[in-house]
Amino acid sequence: IPPRIGYAICDFIGDWIAQGDSKVTRAVRLNQWVVRGANLEKRGLDQAVQETLRNNVRDLYNLYHYIQDPNEMQHMISINPETRKWVERPEFADRGLVIVGLHLSNFDFVLQSISQQGFKAMVLTIPDPQGGRRVEYEMRRKIGMNLVPASVNALRHGVKHLEQGGMILAGLDHPVINPKYHPIFFGYPASLPTHYISLALKTRVPV
Repeated sequence: IPPRIGYAICDFIGDWIAQGDSKVTRAVRLNQWVVRGANLEKRGLDQAVQETLRNNVRDLYNLYHYIQDPNEMQHMISINPETRKWVERPEFADRGLVIVGLHLSNFDFVLQSISQQGFKAMVLTIPDPQGGRRVEYEMRRKIGMNLVPASVNALRHGVKHLEQGGMILAGLDHPVINPKYHPIFFGYPASLPTHYISLALKTRVPV
């Protein structure tokens, strides 16, 4: 389906989801209310939710539409010079590096693109992914990403990987259950992971 038609369908689906009362829609409403200063009126909040979900569905369309065309993906992704330094970094260097990513916009699209351009890192993933997460996991695995489901053993392996000069990529914003620490996120204590900080501290590498 060409983008002109695909985006129209995506916007229709995004609007349909936004009008419902699913767990996803409620979560988006709460998040948008918090990150926009906790002062939006209903109309403004409705619009923010609609824009967010439209964008999210378009992201999925772009990912699956262009996944078989690496050249087009690279054409759509503009990597600034500072970022290119670690994209083109050797798999193992004199010093390890922890890279922390936010799942904003089309996270997987960018990850697929830079991996096809030679980005080598150990990618910490959620354990036992299901449903759409499993599909994402298999897509990443097929292009040769070094995927390691998060666990105590994985973190030990991560320490050795960093000590050898390797890179680790971890997500900052995937919620965890009953965390020991609650980082402040948009002014509120949040159930966010902190394992990447522990890894960096143990191995004395930059984040």
